[in-house]
Amino acid sequence: MNNRTSVHVPVLLQEVLHGLNLAPNDTVIDGTVGGGGHTRSMLGRIAPHGVVIGFDRDAQTLHETTQWLQEFGARFIPIHDSYANAAQYRDVIDAHQPIRGILLDLGLSSLQLDEGKRGFSFRQNGLLDMRFDQTQGETAAELLNTASEEELLRILREYGEEPHARKIAREIVQRRAVQPFEQSAEFAEFIEQIIHRRPGQKIHPATRTFQALRIAVNHELEHLQQFLSSVLNILAPGGRLAIISFHSLEDRIVKHQFRLWATECICPPEIPECRCDHHAVVKQITKKPIQPSAEEVAENPRARSAKLRMIEKL
Repeated sequence: MNNRTSVHVPVLLQEVLHGLNLAPNDTVIDGTVGGGGHTRSMLGRIAPHGVVIGFDRDAQTLHETTQWLQEFGARFIPIHDSYANAAQYRDVIDAHQPIRGILLDLGLSSLQLDEGKRGFSFRQNGLLDMRFDQTQGETAAELLNTASEEELLRILREYGEEPHARKIAREIVQRRAVQPFEQSAEFAEFIEQIIHRRPGQKIHPATRTFQALRIAVNHELEHLQQFLSSVLNILAPGGRLAIISFHSLEDRIVKHQFRLWATECICPPEIPECRCDHHAVVKQITKKPIQPSAEEVAENPRARSAKLRMIEKL
């Protein structure tokens, strides 16, 4: 084992392991392998023969993590693709049925945040790329330098919930006409000049804008919705799904879908008898999201906004 565990700290690890209720020799899908912290612990929990099928869009991170997990041999099956497409890998899934647990950790891995050249962090300078999968799609710089002011406004409002969205969008369009955006630190400084940091403010003024760009570049909400539309087709009865989200947009989608799945009838209240023929297909393991303890946040500040929700397929 190398020292990668000191780099990547999995969020809500014990809560995930307890909630998924894994047993020896189970098969699990880790839809967001990232640095592999959750993956390694799940492989330990489902030993000696249990298998983790791991998805990740980031080829570089997946390669590094696969090397880190090589001691588990064929018990870890890496797949370079989005978790949204998991249901398309029927040959792999059918060979390891039943799927007893599925985990999504929707946060960025430490490997991505700490590598400045990818452009995810405004604390380290690098090209404004932000793509999870660097083999396809437009970069954050390309989006910033080509999108209309109204499209930038929509992205900042919808994905960043940025109160200064209109001013930022207008300033971006004016600035790029003179000098296109290329570097992450330069762009973060540009945002800070527009939204001046208040005395005592800990969160960087560019945080919401960087979040919005990353979500837009990677189509993150669309991938989550696509996954939720098919996940119950691959999860075994009695199997559990755990999703860790880090901002309100993702958590809202997960909360509403879990609630709908767990509802027996969706008829309007004014209808005296059920006509919808809708039946609950899951039970909610978490009525309210599980959040990190104060101790975990003190040890790993990146965990502060994490919310874990879980369901069990009936």
